Amino acid sequence: MTPPTSAAWCPGQRSSDARSPEVQLACTALLRTLGYATSEMVSTRARTLRGRVQAGRFVAWCRYQNIVLPVYRGLRAEATLTERLRNRLKRPAQALTGHSLYQTKRLRELLEALCAAGVPVMVLKGTGLDVWVYGGPGRRPAGDHDLMVPAGHVDEAACVLRDVGYACVDPDWSSISDTNDPDYHAPPFRKSQDGATSFVELHWRLNAVDSTQLVDDARAVTKAMWGRAVETTLLGAPVRRLSPEDERLYLCAHAAKHMVQHDAGLSIRLSMLADVARHATDGPTVDLDLLTQRAEALTENDVFAPLRALWVRGVGGPSGGLVPDALVETDQWPRRPWERAVFSVSLLLGDRSVLWETDWQTQPYGHRLRRILIHAMMLRRGPDRWVLLRHALLDRLVSVNEHDRRLLPGRWAGWALLPVRVARLLWNIIRH
Repeated sequence: MTPPTSAAWCPGQRSSDARSPEVQLACTALLRTLGYATSEMVSTRARTLRGRVQAGRFVAWCRYQNIVLPVYRGLRAEATLTERLRNRLKRPAQALTGHSLYQTKRLRELLEALCAAGVPVMVLKGTGLDVWVYGGPGRRPAGDHDLMVPAGHVDEAACVLRDVGYACVDPDWSSISDTNDPDYHAPPFRKSQDGATSFVELHWRLNAVDSTQLVDDARAVTKAMWGRAVETTLLGAPVRRLSPEDERLYLCAHAAKHMVQHDAGLSIRLSMLADVARHATDGPTVDLDLLTQRAEALTENDVFAPLRALWVRGVGGPSGGLVPDALVETDQWPRRPWERAVFSVSLLLGDRSVLWETDWQTQPYGHRLRRILIHAMMLRRGPDRWVLLRHALLDRLVSVNEHDRRLLPGRWAGWALLPVRVARLLWNIIRH
């Protein structure tokens, strides 16, 4: 792809950049790999930031965002700094490539076993994107294998996984149990072999069925996407693949889901945005009119504008490079003053060492509060916002522990302490 040449956008020409030097350079290298920047832009950025980029922080942030491989490739430029950073990323990049190739082998075995058992399977993200979009295998970092089967084939698929050596991390799980998102996916299945571990996440829907989720009707959406899926092959095995429009929407919805993650789980990573951008440049041809129609059927909530906001203001990408204009009502997102005060590009980028040096349980409380409020901002319907805020915030604000009872005996202790807790909540948001 030829990088854009418009004077309105250039990753090296931002006059005021609040991002850390490490994030600025890594994002420019990422954009080069995705086809939105040139080697000259990378060199210019590196010269501008000479003496300010700490190699250790640079590598740690790339690891946190799962973009070691694309940044490593994008740093090929005539600059001493980029060469030094490439050397620091070389071994992690080689390890990721080797792991990706190993997981490709494991996935091939899984697909062959499911095919032999007559279980229809759809590969979501992962090695499927690596092969179909990135030109791999080995071009995209591998995580777990996300496999979706029809709801009526879940037990068969689980049996196949066990037969080839995978064990569910929850030994009591079954397709009718009430643990771990029973309406969405099973707990991970794990297999250790050759000194390495593979994980499989067995899905039967694309998203949880919950009014606080960004996708409106996960059951109907999943059924429609299965009906439009195409038969193809992956690694020599027959599989189903989402239609081009559905695949793009799924990648957007997946990234948005992780953008609002505020409890145990993975917060958004730039690798998720990179998947969407790569699908736009090197994926199958997408009918934009059809994409718009299906996006309207997917959700009424704000999914696409927040992704574009993070892409443009955080990564520095062109506005139309990630999400087509037709899917975004306005570039002025967030819309309201209080929302703009809460929305933090720095927080979502992880441009603070406390975010990638700790897990979610030990991060400052204010970070989790901001994510909860960002989640509420992305929900369009008032009742859905209320359900989210009641469960995520209000229940905690009025809950009473033994210390509270000693301070204020009686049944109204939680409500009596509410003003103090609200003040503390606001202070945590402001200071973080």
